[in-house]
Amino acid sequence: MMVKRILGPIFGLLLGIFLAVDFIIFGVIAFDSVLVVVLPVVGLVLGGVLAFTSPLGKTSTVGTGDTGDTGDTIAEPQDDSAAITSDGA
Repeated sequence: MMVKRILGPIFGLLLGIFLAVDFIIFGVIAFDSVLVVVLPVVGLVLGGVLAFTSPLGKTSTVGTGDTGDTGDTIAEPQDDSAAITSDGA
């Protein structure tokens, strides 16, 4: 899962750039503010940290080869067609 560890910082950097541009456009920060540089760097670091600390894949505790009966039943879908009327209202 090396791809996720590479894409995390890249998408974090893109998010930081997007936030900086949005804040400039909507007048939240000035163009010459230091936050224009800080936001992309924070996004890069945060994306990297989240990419390296997140789980790498699905972890399932249920085995697919189970042949024993667990007693679980599947609920049947309800029929909601009676709620639809054709009187035009």
